[in-house]
Amino acid sequence: MNLYLASKFNQLFIIFLLYKYCESIECISYHKYFEENKVREIVPSTCIPSSGYCVKAIYSDTDPLKMNGISRGCDKNDCIGVNVKAYGWDRNGCKSSKDYGNNGSICCCNNMDRCNESGKLGVPSVFCIFFLCITLTFFKLTHYFL
Repeated sequence: MNLYLASKFNQLFIIFLLYKYCESIECISYHKYFEENKVREIVPSTCIPSSGYCVKAIYSDTDPLKMNGISRGCDKNDCIGVNVKAYGWDRNGCKSSKDYGNNGSICCCNNMDRCNESGKLGVPSVFCIFFLCITLTFFKLTHYFL
């Protein structure tokens, strides 16, 4: 009986670890913009958002002295109410914002790793689902042999 309980504990622990790995999303952190006729660029890296959203802001202003460019990173509070149309968000998780210039916009996403970078497939999410199915099948089979 103790072996059975230990086995169940191990199974739950592995599923918990897998869930935590799959639950967290990774975002691109990168900034490149022009301000006062100078290029400012921050080295690309990745981050894990505390709010669960990746963010991409496009700074666009007709005044060349103001900030123009792109900023990607982990959201802290810009994505509040992201799915609420009354707050100006569209169905893609984007909205126009004067905070980012006359033609500026911000987009929030959490559907896959690095979703704030264009052209990425959600391979980590597919991997997580596949691995979770394999793990659960394995645990189901080992239950019959214990």
